[in-house]
Amino acid sequence: SRRYDSAVEGRIEKDLDEFDKLFNDQEPYFNYSIAWDSLKENIKEEKVSFGSAFCKTILALYSYNNPLDFVSGEQVQFNSFSLMNRKNLHHVFPKNYIKNNLPNLKKYTNKVTNLCFIPARQNIEVSDNPPKSYFKEFSQKDNRKFEEVLRSHFIGDLSEFGIADDDFETFLDKRAKAIKAKFEELAGE
Repeated sequence: SRRYDSAVEGRIEKDLDEFDKLFNDQEPYFNYSIAWDSLKENIKEEKVSFGSAFCKTILALYSYNNPLDFVSGEQVQFNSFSLMNRKNLHHVFPKNYIKNNLPNLKKYTNKVTNLCFIPARQNIEVSDNPPKSYFKEFSQKDNRKFEEVLRSHFIGDLSEFGIADDDFETFLDKRAKAIKAKFEELAGE
């Protein structure tokens, strides 16, 4: 829902009251619903904006999923989503790659579905390389749990997710579907 897009203070106060009920083993009442039918498209269309509660919710989900380093398989270390740590925010399909190779899809460059958390040094190493190239390189490193690493970023099979063919549109669609599935799982849907 876009519950926190306006009148935030009053809604937070109401929601905190309902969470207090949860902590006191009482039944909470949340009088808003999530539009599950349109959630995948809403995720796919959400641009990166630290002023958007929905964007921050998706980024929080990324963090909750304990993203793993593509090379070492260790958990990515970061402290916040601030602009100070933006080097940890990686465009899966790099901005310049899209600009130079997929100009008709430029409007999707800064969508939250095109982001993942990786160590800043790795983000710099990837630079503007196409995903097909750098994911192939990552998969050949001494990382025995590469599929688990991919899942930690809501990415499945590289071919199915369009990465093996540098298919940006397929990637956005499949990743939005994977993110929606995690939201549904956490909500008990």
